[in-house]
Amino acid sequence: MSKLTDEMLNKYLDGDLEVSDLEAVKEELNSDPDALARLRALRAVDATLKTIEADHAPENISDRIMKKISAGKYTVKTAPAHFFISIISILLVGIISVTVAAFRSASHSSANNNLVDYTDKIKNTLVKNAESAQNFFSNPGVVFTVGALTIIFLIAAYFTIESHKNFTKKFNSLSN
Repeated sequence: MSKLTDEMLNKYLDGDLEVSDLEAVKEELNSDPDALARLRALRAVDATLKTIEADHAPENISDRIMKKISAGKYTVKTAPAHFFISIISILLVGIISVTVAAFRSASHSSANNNLVDYTDKIKNTLVKNAESAQNFFSNPGVVFTVGALTIIFLIAAYFTIESHKNFTKKFNSLSN
């Protein structure tokens, strides 16, 4: 036997080794002073552990714990969904910004109330802005950013739905 493990030495101390292994362990202990030192250390640990008194649990402890649980004197606290709230806040800021920009644009229009002039202005503005939007969204960085935000939004929606499912399960299990 080339190397004694602590497991084998513990079996040696407990008398759980088979005869063939017992002879090999004795030979190793006689030839290896490090193994003998480890055996002495394990004997000291074993002797110390045998002198320690074990505290016993009070009687009927499991019954008392189960009564407290079944009494229902506990509440389930849900953690706020900070990620979901932040995503919704960012979307709301975007919607409000677009709305404010639209109102400011409408208020700066000319005083001419002619409906035809107004529709022509809208048409020209839409054509000009459509070209700008096309150039803007053809940028790979913008496409990547929009894609990343979409994925983040979808992940947030998934975790929100899963959180709601788990809450519903916990709530239903408490009410039964």
